Amino acid sequence: MNHLVFKLKCDTKDYDVLYWVDEAKIARISKTYDIDKIQLLENIDHNLDQPKLRLGHEKVGVTFMSARTCNLRCRYCFAGEGEYGNVESKPKYMTYELYMKSIKMVLDMYQEGIKSISFFGGEPLIGYKEISKVIPDILNLFEEKHLEPPLFSVITNLVLIDQEIINFIKKYNIKVAISLDGDKEINDIARIGITKEMSVYDSVMRGVDLLKSNHVNFLLQATINQHHLEMYEPGAAIKWAESIERTGCSNFTVVPVESSVADLQISGTDALKKLDMFTREITQYYLKKLVTENDMKVIPTGIVSPIFQIIKKKKEKNCTAGHSLFIDTDGRAYPCHTFCNFDDACIGDIQEGLIKKQVEKYANLSRFDGEECKECIARNICVLWCKGIQLLSNGDLYKVCEPRCVYQKAIMEECIKFLAELKKDSGEYRNLIHNYKNILNKLGSEGFLVKR
Repeated sequence: MNHLVFKLKCDTKDYDVLYWVDEAKIARISKTYDIDKIQLLENIDHNLDQPKLRLGHEKVGVTFMSARTCNLRCRYCFAGEGEYGNVESKPKYMTYELYMKSIKMVLDMYQEGIKSISFFGGEPLIGYKEISKVIPDILNLFEEKHLEPPLFSVITNLVLIDQEIINFIKKYNIKVAISLDGDKEINDIARIGITKEMSVYDSVMRGVDLLKSNHVNFLLQATINQHHLEMYEPGAAIKWAESIERTGCSNFTVVPVESSVADLQISGTDALKKLDMFTREITQYYLKKLVTENDMKVIPTGIVSPIFQIIKKKKEKNCTAGHSLFIDTDGRAYPCHTFCNFDDACIGDIQEGLIKKQVEKYANLSRFDGEECKECIARNICVLWCKGIQLLSNGDLYKVCEPRCVYQKAIMEECIKFLAELKKDSGEYRNLIHNYKNILNKLGSEGFLVKR
């Protein structure tokens, strides 16, 4: 397979742009240039030569299903409103004993240790009492084994947050990730409570205010659905981004919804076109900030990271499923949370340990093995290729989710065109590099770079 070269049209410029995917090289070209005249002599695709994972040969991240139930009823939740299908064979909550047995099992198999431990659900803070008991003992165990302590994080909807939990979070430096999809009007369409009277937005923002008053930074994940797009007009995406910034989050990620709910799913030519325009608008907005602001207060990681990976000629690792472990409430292990209702995807349990063949099978599934990804301009930096979501949505580990592809490609193309316009000896370029260093320092110090 030849190296990929893409020609990007720049409607507002007197030139177009060529992008070499493998070398991350960018060139301005005449609008009449014939891309078919390019001859690429090298015929080896280095990007397919990904290092393979071997069980036990690196630090691992562990995520726990702290609660198989939720206090919200979000309509697009992959876990069926947070209840995971109410599987009777699986307990609702993780116990202290199961936490400790799981950690000991993982440490027996990963001698280098555990880099991160996350508490997930459902809503993990429903099981706060068990979490509060186990974290101090996990740290004692790591100290006894002379291992570097893991980074802790909790993925929560904030409804149950209170001062006691805040104090515990601060004491053990637990990183907090929350979900919010925009202002009250748009958020409460898909993210709904158990009662009709409940405003999820108001409940989340009460928690946000408590975090901020206690100087606790937090990451925010926003999910875009059809309602974000149906009334799209120029400027709407920036207004939406500003509503996210007003929460005071340190950084945020955006993902297009994967849902079969008719009024939420993004499908069809018109909706995908609007998603493309929405994405390009917020990408341009934040790329401009990168070269005009000395210190970005809110960092949209999924939007700004591609531009730095292009500059540094770095490739994004594959989906972390299998490189990390997910422990369910019955003690069974899976590549990640999206697989937890698939018996065939079980990679072991706390009694018998991990199954080497299964762990390595899922860890080494690569987006480069899928036909759709091999020819994609974003294949080296894609962070939205997700084995589990693809299996849940399409019944195929390799069948990509079209809204995610539209979103990722739009970001990539805007980053390439933006870099083509910058001059390396300009003040804007120097400011870009300055912000790159600041962002790395900020996210690293806040513990939000633990996934890679």
